[in-house]
Amino acid sequence: MPIYICPRCRYNTKIRTHMTNHFNRKRKCKAVFNDISIEDCLKKLQNTKRTREVKKTSKNNKILSTNNIINTFPPPPSSANISSETKSNFTCPTCNKLFTRNDNLKRHQKICNGTPPTEKNECKNIYTKSEVEVLLENMNLDHLKRNQINQIIIKELRHQINLLMQNQGSNITYNTNIMLNAFGQENTNYIDTKFIEKLIKSGPLNSIPLLLQHIHFNKEHNENHNIMIPNKKSTFAKIFNGQNWQISDKKKTIDDMTDKAYAMINEHYGGNNTYMNDFKDKYDSENPSVNKKVLRDTEIMILNNQSNPTKSNLIK
Repeated sequence: MPIYICPRCRYNTKIRTHMTNHFNRKRKCKAVFNDISIEDCLKKLQNTKRTREVKKTSKNNKILSTNNIINTFPPPPSSANISSETKSNFTCPTCNKLFTRNDNLKRHQKICNGTPPTEKNECKNIYTKSEVEVLLENMNLDHLKRNQINQIIIKELRHQINLLMQNQGSNITYNTNIMLNAFGQENTNYIDTKFIEKLIKSGPLNSIPLLLQHIHFNKEHNENHNIMIPNKKSTFAKIFNGQNWQISDKKKTIDDMTDKAYAMINEHYGGNNTYMNDFKDKYDSENPSVNKKVLRDTEIMILNNQSNPTKSNLIK
């Protein structure tokens, strides 16, 4: 039986169709031994077929002689030569390193830097111009791919966040830690004479409740939110003493608040307001109707503006 040998890479087989498939595969074999085109190899293989058909007509020779095969393709090497040639068949065209198996060669080519083994330490980072261009092109492609993937991930994350926001809506709760001041020790540094004058112009009777609202229920000064009335029908209020919330007499607590506010107004009041002067005279003489209105308006202000601080959002 004849042996068909590829003159390019020395692939050999006893089946002619296998050799035909070898020549017709998409990735052509490398011309390691003879630089013969695939077309010429196929022509020689066809000539071998014709020669075999001619020999078959001869009764004395039913099998193609070894001499005819030798005339068509290079002679098959001996088993010892095949073994030695097989070892040298797989050579890296870049650095000339030898491999005994094709898969080892392919794995090496993926990381080969083009430097022969003997010169590896001397020329470690030397590349040809074409190699540099290929490397740069690959790096740019990898960079673009990574950017595209990152953009897709970011877009998806934003979409998921929007869905969560839509689904949860008002159920999202933001906890803010607040350092409360003790009742009677509120921060009033932000209150000046100009603000007091505006309060007086709005009406002397309203000035005390408005000032207390600006102190205890100012959104920009949560540290002063230290009073609450749990039940408007109750005679008790709750104040923060610096460590805990404690029950206190509602009327006495509101009296203390209004007196402090009145003292602040007096401190900044410059006079020359007839209505304010009249209010001061009545408040100082503890006029029942004036005091009752101030206390009532202050209590209503607390009920309308108070929040319900809890232990979870307070720093004691």
